[in-house]
Amino acid sequence: MEEEVRPPHIVEPIQGTETREGEGAGFTCRIEGTEVDVTWYRNDSPIKPSKYFQLMSEGEYHVLNISEAFPEDAGTYKVVAVNPAGEDQCAADLQVESKSHSPVNT
Repeated sequence: MEEEVRPPHIVEPIQGTETREGEGAGFTCRIEGTEVDVTWYRNDSPIKPSKYFQLMSEGEYHVLNISEAFPEDAGTYKVVAVNPAGEDQCAADLQVESKSHSPVNT
């Protein structure tokens, strides 16, 4: 007998975070459901894995790790979980403090 596909349900949503320029940051969420397809977005653009953005999934836990964050990485991050039975999503903000706050000697 086939297992019924359960719609995705985010039981631990991502949390807003802040970091300093050049330092790491990340988001973690826990999603229940079967056959869940997870996509991460920054300001509504899909995030593609790169040396700076690592996407990991282990069981119900889904992680977006940013190895080095820069001011242009700041914004709203969203995780969308989809399967044939439905969809769930959550979003949080990343703030990146720029190094340019320190005085410059001329």
